[in-house]
Amino acid sequence: MRTVPTMVDEIKAKLGCKTLTFSKTATNVVSSVNLRGGSNRLKQFKLVEESSSNNNSNNHNRIDETPLSDRLEDAQRAMKFSLLQLFAGRHTMNKEDFNAAMQWINALHDSSQVIFDSHITRGLKNVIDLWSQHPMELDHQQYSTLLHASNLLSVIDDVESLSTTGWKTCRDASISIDSVDTNTNSVASIPLILTPHKRGFTCGLWTLFHLMGSNAPDSRVAVQGIIQFIRHFFQCEECREHFMREYGTDVYIEKNSAMSSKRSASEWLWKAHNGVNERLRAREAKESPWMLPYPSCKICPECCHDDDVTLNEDKSIDYVVNEAYCVNRNDPNFECEERKQRTNRGVTGRAMSANVHLHQGWWIFGGVLIVIVLGCFSKVKRGMHQVMTWKTV
Repeated sequence: MRTVPTMVDEIKAKLGCKTLTFSKTATNVVSSVNLRGGSNRLKQFKLVEESSSNNNSNNHNRIDETPLSDRLEDAQRAMKFSLLQLFAGRHTMNKEDFNAAMQWINALHDSSQVIFDSHITRGLKNVIDLWSQHPMELDHQQYSTLLHASNLLSVIDDVESLSTTGWKTCRDASISIDSVDTNTNSVASIPLILTPHKRGFTCGLWTLFHLMGSNAPDSRVAVQGIIQFIRHFFQCEECREHFMREYGTDVYIEKNSAMSSKRSASEWLWKAHNGVNERLRAREAKESPWMLPYPSCKICPECCHDDDVTLNEDKSIDYVVNEAYCVNRNDPNFECEERKQRTNRGVTGRAMSANVHLHQGWWIFGGVLIVIVLGCFSKVKRGMHQVMTWKTV
């Protein structure tokens, strides 16, 4: 059996790092790293990488500098959290769960070539290569060490930090810090305590799913990976059972040709997401703005029928695939053409609206001026009439 220090050496060679060191020996790190972390983990575990070249400085087209940054950042955060979830409640992994985990990581790796920076792709490939060689030998602490050594997690990334801070479009998080079992260091039985509309991981996970559906080079890999993750690793039992029963069966997948193309995969996810929202909508207050059909008529007017309530399915799928979740790495801002056109239409519309308001302002000003002039003229005329009357008298 290969030891963790051996794995670290192999990862170091693959990453081309000059040094890849821990503040403790790798053997001691395995015994001290936990999934919860916090300040203790910062003291116990420190990963230092000094790369032979500064990859970040050479990456001129970083996704996080584009208008899509918030959505992509949330997706990357959800990806990290999902990797930690693979060992939730498990000290080691059986063959069935390992195969499901590999399908999920392969799907992430496939999609990461489009939606994430290259270091994520390299890190996922390292995990696949090293873990697949000895699938039954890693326990959850060694696996966590492998994620950090592969540069997929930073020193401060753990269940607590990833779930409670840093969300952008999916603001705030849903896991109560007090709900983490500090004795077992396990996230298996962590209750997802949802504070009102602080969606955190689940929102980020849907964002990740949609990005994978709209951009994955191989839709079959993406769909299979998503299904395996939900079936084996998603921690909400009620949510998991509902999804698999309604949208995850072989019959449903085949009926909707979910694996045949990006559009079909996106349509499958769009139907599933709106179906889940419809089910959860019943738990919301009547006037609640949450769990509504997506996209809204406001952000995509052509996606709605004339009643401004029901969605036009074809237009909605077009919007999801070509605009909302489309990432174009050949564009400096990673924006697809349709998204840029909508942005330009929005800018043009706002400019036209401003001009209309400006013209309206001038018309109002002119009207007021005319009223004032006429009033003054009338007053002068009355004054002259009175003067003429006095002279006559």
